[in-house]
Order: sequence, then C-alpha cells, then structure tokens
Amino acid sequence: MEIKNMKKAKRNSGDMEAADASPSKKVKTNPKKSNRDDQKPRNNFDGKKDFKSKPFQKDGKKPFGKNDKSKPFQKKFGENNGDAKKSFTNMDKSELPKKEGDSEAVDWNVYKKQQKELRMKRKQANKPGMFEKITKAKQIGEQLRMKKLTGGKEERDKLVNELHGLLGNHGDYVKYVLTHDMARIVQYMLKFGNQKVREEISKELVPSTVLMMQSKYGKFVVKRMFIYGNHQIRAESMKAMYGNAVKLSSHVNSAAVFEYLYTTYASPADKVALVQEFFGDMYKTAKDTSVKHLKDVYSKCPDMKVAALGATKANLLRVLNKELLDSALIQSVLYQFLSECSKDDRTEFITQLVPHIVVISNSRDGAKAAMQCIWHGTNKDKKTLMKTLKEHVIELCKHEHGHGVIITLLDSTDDTLLMNKLILSEIVSKAEELVKEDWGRKVLLWIVTAANRKHFHPQFISELDAGRQSSTSKKDVEQRRTELLDYSKKGLLSAIAAEPKSWLSQASIALVTSDILKIGSGNELESAFKALSTVVIDPEWKVVNGDKEILAIEDAGFHMVLKKIAQNDKNHEDHTFGKAIVDLLTDDLITSWAKLNRACFLLLEIYKNNSEEVQSELKTKLKSHIKLIKKQSSAGSKLLLKNIE
Repeated sequence: MEIKNMKKAKRNSGDMEAADASPSKKVKTNPKKSNRDDQKPRNNFDGKKDFKSKPFQKDGKKPFGKNDKSKPFQKKFGENNGDAKKSFTNMDKSELPKKEGDSEAVDWNVYKKQQKELRMKRKQANKPGMFEKITKAKQIGEQLRMKKLTGGKEERDKLVNELHGLLGNHGDYVKYVLTHDMARIVQYMLKFGNQKVREEISKELVPSTVLMMQSKYGKFVVKRMFIYGNHQIRAESMKAMYGNAVKLSSHVNSAAVFEYLYTTYASPADKVALVQEFFGDMYKTAKDTSVKHLKDVYSKCPDMKVAALGATKANLLRVLNKELLDSALIQSVLYQFLSECSKDDRTEFITQLVPHIVVISNSRDGAKAAMQCIWHGTNKDKKTLMKTLKEHVIELCKHEHGHGVIITLLDSTDDTLLMNKLILSEIVSKAEELVKEDWGRKVLLWIVTAANRKHFHPQFISELDAGRQSSTSKKDVEQRRTELLDYSKKGLLSAIAAEPKSWLSQASIALVTSDILKIGSGNELESAFKALSTVVIDPEWKVVNGDKEILAIEDAGFHMVLKKIAQNDKNHEDHTFGKAIVDLLTDDLITSWAKLNRACFLLLEIYKNNSEEVQSELKTKLKSHIKLIKKQSSAGSKLLLKNIE
C-alpha cells in the first residue's frame, strides 16, 4: 500500500512527465514551473485531458470565451450603446415583439422593421448632413437609370442637373464614388450628363484617379470617365496615373481596369512612359522618350545594367506573386526582361511562368515571352507546359498570337511521343474545326509543311530558327518534324475522308487539303481521294462568285487547287486523285464538263500526270464525245483534244 501511494503521489506531482519518461528519450523539464504548487497537471487521475485555463479579464470576473457576452467589441455595439443594433444572442427573449393574442410567437415583421429603423438612425448619426443628400440622390438615380423615361432626353438632362446641383460644388464626389450605392449614381451622371457636367465632375475626380482605381467601386467611375469623357479628360486622367504603374498593375482591384485603359485609350507616348516605370524608380517622376526598351536604359551606360535588371525583376515578381499577368503592359515588360536577363534569372522566371503560359500568350509580346519559356525551359518545364496547354490548345491555335506559341512548341520539343499524346492528338482530332480558322490553318500547315516560305513569313521562320539554335533542344530538327508528321498524317487523311465537303468548302481550306494529300499514302489516302472526287463531280457543288453562283470547278481558286492535286499524282504510285475522278466519270458528266474551259484543263492535268492505265481509261471514256469537244472553242477543250487524239 505504501508503494502504491508513493506512485500515486508521484503521478500527481509537477514532474510527472519526467518520472514517466523512458530512459531512451529525455524530457526537458523546467524546475521553476515544476515547483509551483498551484499548477494543474495536464492529466487528471482518471486519464482525461484538462484544457488550459482561459485568460481572465482585467476585473478578474470571467474569462473570454466563444459565447462570452462581455467582449470589448460587443460593448461598443451592444446593449450599452444607446440606439445601436442589439445582438440577437445578447438580447433578452422577453424584449422581442410578440404577436397579438399569442404570448409565445415572435412577430418577426415587427422585429425587422425595428432593426431597419435602428440602422437608419445609426446612419443619420454617422453622416450628419449627408444622409439626406444621399437619400434624395438615390431616389433621383432610380428614375435616371430607367431605360424608358417619360419626357425623354429633356427629363434626363433635368434629373442630371438636379443631381449635380445636389452633390456637386462641395468637393464630395471623391467620397461618393468610394461607396457602392453612390458610385452608381455618379456613373449615371457621367453617362447621361452633358459635356459641361462631365467636365465639372471629372475636375474633382481626376486628382484622385489612383485612389479610385484601387477602390472596389471607384474603379468603375474611372472607366466611365474614359468612355464618356473627351480627349482632355482622358489625357489628364492618364497623366494622373504616371508614377503609379507598378502599384496599379499589382493591385487586385485596379489591375483589370488599368489594363483596359492601357490597351484602349493610352497613346504610344503614354505606353512608353508607363513601361519605363518598371525599369526603376527614377522613371516614376522623370520620363525619357528615348527609353523604349529595357536595353535602352543601359545602352549608353553599361554600369546601370545590374540596377535596371534588379529593379525590373523586383517589380515583375510583385505582379507575378499576385498572378496578375493578364496585362499587355506586364507581358511587354516580361518579354523585354527575359530577353536581357541572366541565365539564372531566366530559369527562375520560367519555372514560375510555366503554369501561366496560357494567360501570357494573348498578346504579341506575351506570346514572345512564352516562346522564350519554351526555348530555354528544361525538359521538366516543357512537360509541365504541355500539360497546362492541353485543355486550351485549340483556343490557342485559333488565336492571333497564341498560334505562334503552339508552332514554337511543335518545332522545339524533343519528346515527340509526349507531344503527340498531349498536344498533337488534340490538334488532329479538331482538324476540321481548325482548318476553318485563319490561324488554325497556320498550325496545320506547319505540321504538314514546316517552314514553307509559301505559307509563313521569312521573318517568322528566321525567329524560330534563331530561338531553336539557342534552346535546350538536342534532337535534329528534320527528325523531329518527320516524327510529328508520321503521328499526324493518318488522322488528317481520315478527317478529310469523313467530311470532304468541309475540306473543299473554301479555296483557302482546299489549299490546306492539297498539302495534306501531298504527304499522304496507303489506304487512308485512297479513301480521301474517293471522298473528294464525289464532291468534285457533284453538279450541285457551287460557290458564290461576286453576285453570281457558279460551279466550283469553274472558280479560279478551286481550279488552281484541283490542278495542284492532279499534278501531284505523279508522286503517288498506287492511289491517285486522277484515278478516283476517272472511275466516277459518266457520259452526262463528260457532256457537261466538255463545255467548261477549266473542267477541260482539269481533265488534261489528270491525263498528263497519271499512269498509262488511267490515261487509257480516260481516252476510252472521252472518245465517244470527240464531236462535242471539237465544237468547243475554249483553250482547254482544244488542248485536251490534242492530247487524246
């Protein structure tokens, strides 16, 4: 018994943990704490944990707790604050209004009405003198915002003038535009007011442009100032933003509106001045018209390069950390920085930019920045980039600037197997959709005829060559292009065979079709030729040329494409376009085509570029129509007759 009592006393002592600790794990103890007689043990004798006691208030009465009704913030807004709103948990249930005849049921309609009156009293107390103005302005604003107003424009002018007389000439417009309700009223005034009213409102607001831009509601007033204001108001508002480009670009509220104003209303001089502010604090107050690129900062003084790059990096990271990259201004600065920075800085930025590659590809400079990420990124970066692009690859292929990013990726990625799995398969599966878009056709043409100067500008090709040579790619460029072509040609030929009318719906689309057929082979090519030939011989295959509807075979654009397809038959041995056409030739079709100049030229090209077997079959079918062909006076019929006789 004495031993058990000693163990129990030991468990209840201050150094219980040290006594129970195993020899292999030493427990540090604080002798000062263990000697205190009033300290509670962490565990009771029954093994249940005892939570630490809560701190007491200054008067020592009660500790602060979750449901404590005597917290400081409740003293300010609670029952001891006159007419202020009472908390429901802090209110005696007997004080709630009761329904007549029922002492238990609470009349919530009466209670809500009482709360509304309390709120109104509080607003009147907080804004003496302005409350009546705001209330009346809202009433007028409700009439002003109506689409159909009795009295028309005269009534609107009257309401705007009344509002301006009520709110203006006191310097309070800045206060109004920072609130959600009055900001709308000021927007109505800018929209429906005459030029004089707009100028007077803008005169008060322009000095506070930066403050309004950072406001959740004021930013929309700034936008309306630019939309409805004259050239002078816009110029003054833009000048008010000078020195704050970095702040406005990195602020959550102002970033989107600032981007809209920069791309829509900023003049070339304004754009240069705002871009300069990212190169260092010295450009916030002093502008230099000769500095249009980051490299211009230190072109005459190389010692400034480190400082300029450091300042630009810090400002870009400030924006990048908030993921506010959907800005032409930011993307322009980003491209300039990636072109001039050190290899380590470029690697650091590429790792952070890869997840945002879709966002930064929506402008010219942003697309060039994305191309820098592809050229100089590691294989891991490119893999992450392809996974990011997979869901958006079709939208980028159709984009004016984004399609260049996809082409760069196709031209610079060594892992063609992964490329086919994530990107190329998506493009091929949507080939029929892409071929109808101007920029989508460019992507398909690069897959089929990479770096062909007939389809791509020499400057674009040179830019890709220079980037690829300085990139991390190691595989031979021709090998890479051949592998991508092998992955895609069967899918493209199958798409043509499935919907031949779509691939011959326009001359520009038919030109892409011709290039795809040129690299085809096997059964897929045969199926494509057969499907296309059914469209070509169809007498209802017509196009609109000017004000008239003519047979597509007589259209100049389609005629050129069909001749190219026929001329390419000499490069195919087993399956040709000419054979598919000759197999479907009927007497009625020959009778019709013999009267058409360009149809005769097409038959002539088929005859010249196909095998003897196809030539013999074509001759046989045309001989029964020799008399008809002789009667024709067109150049095509004469040449055709000369070759088949």
